Amino acid sequence: MPFNRSDSIKSEPPHAAHMLRRDLSGMRFVTAMAILALGTVWTAFAASADKIDLANGDSIEVEVIEETDEMLIVEHPQLGRMEIQKSQLKQPEPDEPGLFGTAILRGWNRMITAGLSGAQGNSEDFNVNAGITIRNETDTYRGLFNSAWFWSSGDGDRSTNNVFALYQHDFLFAESPLYIFLNTRYAYDEFQLWKHRVTGSGGLGYQVIKNDAIQLRGELGTGFNWSSYPFDFLNPFPPDVDTQNWKGELVVGLVFGWNIVDGQKFVVDLTYLPDIQAWSEFRILADAAYEIVLSERFDLSLKIGLNNEYDTEARPERNNLKYFGNLIYEF
Repeated sequence: MPFNRSDSIKSEPPHAAHMLRRDLSGMRFVTAMAILALGTVWTAFAASADKIDLANGDSIEVEVIEETDEMLIVEHPQLGRMEIQKSQLKQPEPDEPGLFGTAILRGWNRMITAGLSGAQGNSEDFNVNAGITIRNETDTYRGLFNSAWFWSSGDGDRSTNNVFALYQHDFLFAESPLYIFLNTRYAYDEFQLWKHRVTGSGGLGYQVIKNDAIQLRGELGTGFNWSSYPFDFLNPFPPDVDTQNWKGELVVGLVFGWNIVDGQKFVVDLTYLPDIQAWSEFRILADAAYEIVLSERFDLSLKIGLNNEYDTEARPERNNLKYFGNLIYEF
């Protein structure tokens, strides 16, 4: 029988080519599904990943599994589960940058206040006051520095020249309403019997109310009061005048703050300071102020308030009241 090439071709198994094409299609399908699955897993991981910035400048994307006081337990797509110490993390930048771009007073809120008034006509009056306030609060402490200067004249004669500066440091205890306070204050007044006065105190404070609208706390402690009287070189040791007077004082304080609405607040600070050895002699420090934001863009606010020191030993007036209206600039 003559050989027929077409017969030999027909004699090959008819399903071999189809099987080969089916196997290749199946491999492509499996590969595509695997890529799709990996893409889905990666997309899901990326969606749930957190970007963590390290102190050395590196950044990694991981999924945070657990967080403790000292470390983060994370899942990395290539490296798997890891433990990262919080000391290795980049610390967040404080809300308040440092002074003039430096690290000085970084995180502290800083304000300059200033105001003046005057009159000319039947009488000539001029009044000026200025101050600096610096404050900060963290989970462990609350610090406040406050200072002010008051000067006035009438008909060419100076009638007020008074300056004070104080710093209070509160040691806070996590979620506890209790705290420990330390306070020191310096004052100079040209028109008081005393000229220089330094006080210091410390004790225990209690946060009665603290929420977005109301803050109220009370303080109880003890302290000292040192007052320096004018020194007369012709009579340096007068028998009836103590040029340097030391006193022990009890400290009872109350601080109230009310955030009326966004951008407006009212603050009252009262301190009662009786002489430990003579309860009929005492001082009362009182401050009250209302603040309203004028421009958030330019960090300007208006402050209207009063400052008074009542002293049973002061002569001729026991009250030393000053009221003011100031512009505040935050820097």
